[in-house]
Amino acid sequence: MKTIIFLCSCVFAIDALAFDWNASIEYGADYSTNPGRDSEDEVEQWIHSPAISVGVTRESQAIEITADYRAERRLYEQDEDGRFDDESLVTGSGLLTWNALPERLIFDVEHFRTESTINAFQSSGPQNRQVSQRATAGVTYNQRLTSSQLLSLRGTSSDHSFEETDNDATVNELELAWVVPMSEVRSWEVFAGYRETEFDDFSSSDYDSSAFGGRFTSRAPTGELDIELAYTKTEFDSSARNDVSGVTGEIELQLGVGTPFQWGVTASREIGDRLATI
Repeated sequence: MKTIIFLCSCVFAIDALAFDWNASIEYGADYSTNPGRDSEDEVEQWIHSPAISVGVTRESQAIEITADYRAERRLYEQDEDGRFDDESLVTGSGLLTWNALPERLIFDVEHFRTESTINAFQSSGPQNRQVSQRATAGVTYNQRLTSSQLLSLRGTSSDHSFEETDNDATVNELELAWVVPMSEVRSWEVFAGYRETEFDDFSSSDYDSSAFGGRFTSRAPTGELDIELAYTKTEFDSSARNDVSGVTGEIELQLGVGTPFQWGVTASREIGDRLATI
């Protein structure tokens, strides 16, 4: 398969009603010798992708709003079989944060919409794509123990939906963390968390997860480091599924933050569900 991509865009920015708005108009052209990732019946064609992106931000002492969404239309050059239908796609994310009691009681609502594969073990061709989205409502309460140390209690409830697969679910999470700053840019914390996952599809097994571990965070002017290690146990409601436990973790390093050239490395070990990933 050979792919050639051309992309051009125009960007606009305005400041109105205490909101910062930005918008861009884009056009992409993707030439592929095998857009369907078919090993037996390859077809050459151009895929045209006009799109528009809109973003908005607003920051005040009590309210913070951030939203970025992109609408795209994929236009396929049809062959005699007309195997690929033109398609529209809207992706993006939005976050609303309300600091009810600054640094103590915080409410937030988040929306995330993206494109994912229907079958994770197959290539991402036109026939193996779907839209998935997540809507989350959360609340955080922070209680100071000393001038620097604090206890942080956070609870969230998320609704996960998928366009094609039967993985729709509701996820409720609760976490208690003891946060200890080491300096203005470094801190560590010990946490305990609980997660309850309930699927809409009765054929999928609901499960509960609990975790206990620690985190280390470093924020330097040009680099960021996040480390998390935990012991995690997952228990399934169905007797047909075996419970799973083990050490999980993630290390993320970002360098060149705030510079034109930024790069990073991420390594993780997690307990996943091959049948339903949410």
